[in-house]
Amino acid sequence: MRALSIDFSRSRIALVAFTVCASVLVGFLYGVGQTGLLIALAGIGFFLLLVWDIRVVVPILIPLLPFGPKFPLSFGNLYLATIVVMVTLAAWVWRAPLLGKPLNLPRNSITDGLAFFLAALLVSSMQNVEFLLKNTLYLLRFVQLFLYIGLFFVFLQMSFSRRQTKVLLALILAAGIAQGALGAWQWFSKPGFYVYGTFDYAHSSYAAYLVFIVMLVMGVAIESRSRLRSAVTIVATAVLLYPLAFSFSRGGYVAFVGSIAVLFLMPFDRKRKAILASSIAGLVLIVLAVIPPDIAGRATTVIMNLIGREVGISFSQRLGMWSTALTDFARSPLVGAGTWRYGLRDNFFMKIIGETGLLGLTTFIWLLYVILKCELRMFRAGIKDDFIRGLALGLFPATVGCLVIADFSIDLFLTHRFMGTFWLVLALMINYARSEGRLTHVES
Repeated sequence: MRALSIDFSRSRIALVAFTVCASVLVGFLYGVGQTGLLIALAGIGFFLLLVWDIRVVVPILIPLLPFGPKFPLSFGNLYLATIVVMVTLAAWVWRAPLLGKPLNLPRNSITDGLAFFLAALLVSSMQNVEFLLKNTLYLLRFVQLFLYIGLFFVFLQMSFSRRQTKVLLALILAAGIAQGALGAWQWFSKPGFYVYGTFDYAHSSYAAYLVFIVMLVMGVAIESRSRLRSAVTIVATAVLLYPLAFSFSRGGYVAFVGSIAVLFLMPFDRKRKAILASSIAGLVLIVLAVIPPDIAGRATTVIMNLIGREVGISFSQRLGMWSTALTDFARSPLVGAGTWRYGLRDNFFMKIIGETGLLGLTTFIWLLYVILKCELRMFRAGIKDDFIRGLALGLFPATVGCLVIADFSIDLFLTHRFMGTFWLVLALMINYARSEGRLTHVES
């Protein structure tokens, strides 16, 4: 997307910025209720509709996605980041006729996969319309999923220079490392409790977010030619792994192990692969020496549950929810019981099977396939910049660990703080590959 611009004086830009800040502040101070929301929306909308460049929303969203507080609403809770996403999409649609710039929807295998998946959700939701209308919170979460996926289309049309893209990706990593530091602080301040960062007691989703960031950081460390950058990324890895261990998330542990296994299968320098193997072996020995017994016990229950020697209360409850999903699937195997028929299932695949049947499951698996295929081709495309190439190296195993492995125990595809960051990283990486003239290698 070419930069959309309007000629504003500095004083007018300052006025717009002041209006949005003041409106958000007043909205928060106003408290619970729809009036506060409308004040915030008016300010943000005014800002995005009249700001000289809509791309400014990207650096705004980078900290808001993982850190954005919930905005208090009388009919449920949505993240403040979601409000920004809503107005961004509205501004993107309405600015086209205002500025005479037609919308140019990008077309590639991922956007096609997303379109088919969203269509499957809509078809299945026809079984469930009356239920959704009676359950406002479920309806809002359903709409929220479309909002965040729609944002990916907007990101793909934003034109950034290579340097700007690198800065934005570095900011995303910085935000993730800050989440790790926050988790470490939480453990030191109240040891014995789950670490969840700002993910509102959702320790498993927080753990998966840390897995995603740490794999990106490790990829940069492996491909980096700078010793300073390698040293910084090694320290960052330690900062991220500490709260991951104390998240007590078995799904997060399995996702991390799976991501590491996939990373070793990636085609990169054998010498660096040997260094990585020895580093991980040393890390494991250190962890085994200092790790508290309760964390080790938490991790071993994964194996006990899988072999059937031990079925705890948590796993037993999951089995009951999965059984319900399979029953609904048996009753309606093609389209399921209806999108968002029930809440979280602690297994996104089971949720998809029960709610959307074979139609939803097939399109979701296809979507995962085209995403992973694009990421693998991105790494093999021979991107020259070592920082971006390192991110491409880490992105593939991170996606396998989070969107494939973790989704068997976490509804991660519905965790908007995670998925917002994921769509942003993926879009920026695709745009960078496009700027290097390697688009056909990535998106075909």
